[in-house]
This record gives sequence, structure tokens and C-alpha cells, in this order.
Amino acid sequence: MGLRTRLRKAVGAFPETVRVDGRAVETAIAASAVLHRVTLERHLQDIEREWGDGPDAWQATARRTARLRQDVVTFTALTTLAGLRHAVVGAGRAAPGLAGIDWGNRDQADTVRSVLRARAARRAPILPAL
Repeated sequence: MGLRTRLRKAVGAFPETVRVDGRAVETAIAASAVLHRVTLERHLQDIEREWGDGPDAWQATARRTARLRQDVVTFTALTTLAGLRHAVVGAGRAAPGLAGIDWGNRDQADTVRSVLRARAARRAPILPAL
């Protein structure tokens, strides 16, 4: 009759050409594997596109997810450092002597750090020598 369904028009010859472990998709398990791989690829491509990457489409997922996990570790560390810096600057605003410090100036930040270390050392209990 020659009539094709809307789904068939959308997917074309994909069902006949796709392979799982070198075999045609003939079982529900194989179809599920294809669905999961396509879904994973779609999500990876979305993330890679957002971050400016994406040339590795349909390549090994282990390497791509490892790179993304490393990016997450880096971003988490940067976020933690930014939070700590924000807390230090906030605490410095309350202290009259620290209110005017330019925390972006390494010399000024090093001076404050040295003073704080000296104060901490002075407050530390002196342990008797054994």
C-alpha cells in the first residue's frame, strides 16, 4: 500500500540499521539498550554544548563522563574557595583595621595572613618539652 506512519517517517531506516553488539535489534532488551544509549548521548551532548565542548559526539562515554566529572570537581573546589573568600571578606568588614584591605592585592593579603598566623601562634598553648 506504500503508506508510512508518522513514526516511520521520523525515524527512517534507523530500526533496521542500528546494531547492539553487532546484532540487529530484535528483542526488548536490545531495544532498551539502544534507548538508554541514545538518552545518555543526548544528555552528554546537551552538557558538552553548554560547556562549549561537543566534538566527541557518539564517542566513548567513559572518557567523556570522566572529563565532565573532573570539571565538576574543579568547579566544586572553585565554589568552595569563592565561599571561603566571601566569608573572609565579610568578617574583615566587621574589623576596623581590615575594612580597607584590598584582598586582590597579594602583598596586603600576605600581610594580614602573617599577622593572623602570629596571633594564632601567640594564643597557642605552650606544651612542655618531654
